[in-house]
Amino acid sequence: MYQDHIPQISLTDEERAKYDQSARIFLLETMAERSKFDPEHINPKQWEYVRRRKSMSVYHSVNGTPDPAVLLMLGTGLIDGSIEDVLSGLYCDTTEDLRTAKVLLGYPLAGGAVMNASERRSVKDPFRFAGVKWFAAKSVWGLMRDRDVLTYERMGLTVDADGEQWGYHTLQSIRRPEWPMEAIPGMQRQHTATCYLYRPRRDINKRRYSSGDPSTNSANTRTRLSTTELPRRGLTSCTALRVATPRSSAR
Repeated sequence: MYQDHIPQISLTDEERAKYDQSARIFLLETMAERSKFDPEHINPKQWEYVRRRKSMSVYHSVNGTPDPAVLLMLGTGLIDGSIEDVLSGLYCDTTEDLRTAKVLLGYPLAGGAVMNASERRSVKDPFRFAGVKWFAAKSVWGLMRDRDVLTYERMGLTVDADGEQWGYHTLQSIRRPEWPMEAIPGMQRQHTATCYLYRPRRDINKRRYSSGDPSTNSANTRTRLSTTELPRRGLTSCTALRVATPRSSAR
């Protein structure tokens, strides 16, 4: 596992403000987009079915994007548990916890580290996190290189325009001189922008969603929208858009 000589990253107030503003805008845009999306009635003129993986259905955009090099994809599904269950399982603010969480989730982990933790959970805000994380995935094919991502992450709880509570988790690729793309020889850096949203469901149907990891065939991914709805004591549904992007368009 890649784990030697991984530096800690210190962020200036200006850098944190820039990353936080980008995450805030991304979250607001995603929530606005989610308000227009109905996972129960997916328009076949907009989304074409690609495959089903366990209880997750994956689609790609029929209309595509203005950039022909960008692939827009959507996944919808369900996860067992409450918002607290899901966010507790995702939360990690130490390197040890990050690696443990990835392994428990079945991620083909080749290395990982929490390189900065600017904000951590508290009693009043048990899922709040802001910081920089790096993790790498083992190649699923022998001839492909291992892949990694370096992201600024935020997670916590928020409310929408109707006063409904959501859990959120944003990951956005960043570039840092402390850990450049060529930091590990032979590693291929992915670029991603992912926003996951979770809320209680109003029914008992089961669905699950998973997306946007460096073990996929796409070297660069952007996830535009991810939504999960949970029943009061049960299941979590979610939808997500994933966009494969050229390296030049990544952060």
